[in-house]
Amino acid sequence: MSTRSAASTSTFDACARIARGRWAIWALLALSLLMFVPGIASLPVTDRDEARYAQASRQMAESGDYVHIRFQDEPRNKKPAGAYWLQATAARITDQVGSGAIWPYRLPSLLGATLAVILLFACARPAYGPSAAFLAAGLLGASVLAASEARLAKTDALLLATAVAAQVSLVRIYLTRARNEAPGTGLALAFWIAQGFAILIKGPVIPFVSLMTVLGLAVSDRKTRWLGALKAPWGIPLALLIAAPWFVAITLADSGFIQESVGKDLLPKLFGIAEQHGGWPGTYVLLAPLTFWPGSLLLVPALIVAWRERTRPEVRALLAWLIPAWIVFEAIPTKLPHYVLPLYPALALLVARAAVDRAPEIAAILGRIGGKIWLGIWIVVSLVLAVLGIVATVALHASAALIPAIALFATTLALVVGALVLARRGQAAGALSVAVAFAIPFHALLFAGVAPRLDTIWLSRDAAVAVAANGGAASTVATAGYSEPSLVFALGTQTILSGAKGAAEALADGRAKLALVEDREGPTFIVEADRLGLHPRPLAAVEGVNYSRGQKTVLRLYAPN
Repeated sequence: MSTRSAASTSTFDACARIARGRWAIWALLALSLLMFVPGIASLPVTDRDEARYAQASRQMAESGDYVHIRFQDEPRNKKPAGAYWLQATAARITDQVGSGAIWPYRLPSLLGATLAVILLFACARPAYGPSAAFLAAGLLGASVLAASEARLAKTDALLLATAVAAQVSLVRIYLTRARNEAPGTGLALAFWIAQGFAILIKGPVIPFVSLMTVLGLAVSDRKTRWLGALKAPWGIPLALLIAAPWFVAITLADSGFIQESVGKDLLPKLFGIAEQHGGWPGTYVLLAPLTFWPGSLLLVPALIVAWRERTRPEVRALLAWLIPAWIVFEAIPTKLPHYVLPLYPALALLVARAAVDRAPEIAAILGRIGGKIWLGIWIVVSLVLAVLGIVATVALHASAALIPAIALFATTLALVVGALVLARRGQAAGALSVAVAFAIPFHALLFAGVAPRLDTIWLSRDAAVAVAANGGAASTVATAGYSEPSLVFALGTQTILSGAKGAAEALADGRAKLALVEDREGPTFIVEADRLGLHPRPLAAVEGVNYSRGQKTVLRLYAPN
């Protein structure tokens, strides 16, 4: 055995020893924090969903109204209150409600992603073995999609934790009954508790995934007697008991939440393209090499191995978790990358199991033309990620991000070379272990080193700095032409979003002390302000790119004379 091969074997053996030992949970906790924490405070609030969630949560904390969900004066009747409650609580506990800091609102997502990683290992270990479960947990946390959602104040990282708890419990109940053993009440209890919290976080998504898993197993097995172990007669009421109180409260408050969340949010996404987020069937398959990266290195070989072993209950259960729901997500016209995140734990377990238990088959597949083509696709995706930071730095003239971007490039190349060498030598588990290890500095450099320094795209952050520098930190600002949700979060709930005429009127009647005007609205604003006798004077200018609209933008700050 060569020195490199021996080193790779010893590296994975060390991971396997950790997985079998008492420190496995602590190791995954450390891995998760290293993977998810960098950038959580330095990355500015992003548009548009995160800013809306964080602002609505801040208004909950400011007002003490934990029933209604609002963005300024507008009801936000789209998702249930679970994530908002956690974000508002985090802001209050950290005493950051009025500070404009985004990191407290991201703490629930950090917690959710960390729990998802730990729960995947802890819950899957009895069924899939410690080594495969440990590697799967690492692959899930290292994936681009999970690592991104862990840093965003939204619902999806929290939902991922409930998906792991519910789905792995379901899989274990199925496998236990397949061995003609009694699964006990604990797994059913975990399944229904997870369903209740999942509904409170994002409505029917996880119940839908579980239903599709059950249907997939029913079709493949042609038997459903094992479902009795789910204890549905008391499990369904338990899940409803967790979720129902808020739904009852919001209904009694006559907010129209149910009608709007179903009629204006859920149904339009199921039957049409909502908010211009559309895509053809197959979109998620095409995105998987990127969103599951770096674990996508062995994605196709592992799925081939899984399909060959689909008659094995432990494989069939994961395929039932993955395939039926994936097909439905592909068929739904509205598409966003994070919609399939609840299916990624199954993907991680399939890849990890194949790498640990079927390494020779993986190596044989990679040696064929199809396997070589897949490796080529993975290399291309990796190289795109490697140069992403440098390209953005040059395109946006962000010289401060250049050194982190170069370090990101070097880290990605090291990951690619190390993982490829080991994969081609038949060290599948070692290759994935190296990929997970290098993903830690990759995510740190991307989210804490490069992205926050791309100053041109953080217009709202720079606008807030300009307002504070001109004595307006505690002043109400009226805006014209630029109304991204991140600006409201950066400047405060009292920010007035309006057009040129509205901004001038807000200055004239004293509702606002300053006006932030986008250049295309500037001439109209000046004419209207002069008509009102304000004769505004410019205080500062902020130039950049509104990435939500893909256009260059200049914002000018005005005060009345």
